[in-house]
Amino acid sequence: MKGLQPLHMLHAVALSILTASFSPAYAQQPMPAEPLVAAANRAVLSQLPFSDRQDFEAANRGFVGTTPNAANPDLYKFVQQDAPPTVNPSLWRQAQLNAVHGLFKIADGVYQVRGFSLANITIVEGATGLIVIDTLYTVDSAREALELYYAHRPRKPVVAVVYTHSHRDHFGGVRGVTSEADVQSGKTTIIAPAGFMRAVVSETVIVARMSATSLPHPTAPATHSLIPRGLSRAAAIRNKKYVRLPGRWNSRLPTSRILRTSALCRRAVTPTSWSA
Repeated sequence: MKGLQPLHMLHAVALSILTASFSPAYAQQPMPAEPLVAAANRAVLSQLPFSDRQDFEAANRGFVGTTPNAANPDLYKFVQQDAPPTVNPSLWRQAQLNAVHGLFKIADGVYQVRGFSLANITIVEGATGLIVIDTLYTVDSAREALELYYAHRPRKPVVAVVYTHSHRDHFGGVRGVTSEADVQSGKTTIIAPAGFMRAVVSETVIVARMSATSLPHPTAPATHSLIPRGLSRAAAIRNKKYVRLPGRWNSRLPTSRILRTSALCRRAVTPTSWSA
């Protein structure tokens, strides 16, 4: 299997599904919470220790710096308010935690950029270059995350990229951290779990359909459409606009398939180690 044609074909199929699903018929006007929903949400306030701020301290630990969302710097400012009756307060609190974004130091030689996409991008500093673990949802988000890292750390080359598993937010931005030329020349090695391409093929259309039917329409007001579902912030909201399946999504077939992860196999297998 050579080049990017297989992934481009998957992209086209998924895009056609989402295009059909995001028709004007799916757009809805925001509605007030049903009385039972509002009452259930109010009850959560007395059921959980909302005064405990330890998670917020942990979310900010190791913070180095960030860059604002140039297109909409106030996109998530609304979560600083109290939760409305339409949203479970615990989910609202999780959105507040996920709104913390930027470059964080995890340990000596290990950094992470959070809040630039659905996933996090982790950068391990090796002796000869950087190992990038997961490349976010889109090329633009990955490139912006790497540039934020370079603004605070030495500009070493990316010598390895690791896809931890086959969800698109973990490999879709690979061309934002390396290039086809560097991969072809051997300057950058792409490492993926065994069975990666099979998993991508089997999941892409299914996941696209799930996203189309479970996520609100992108034209809905922010306070009703962009509350994360317990993960991170919306898939790719930085840079220019709210993005779901843009042409900027791209990938690179792995050059090495040496890892097995729990997301792709039923039995526990110790991952093969690597170094840079």
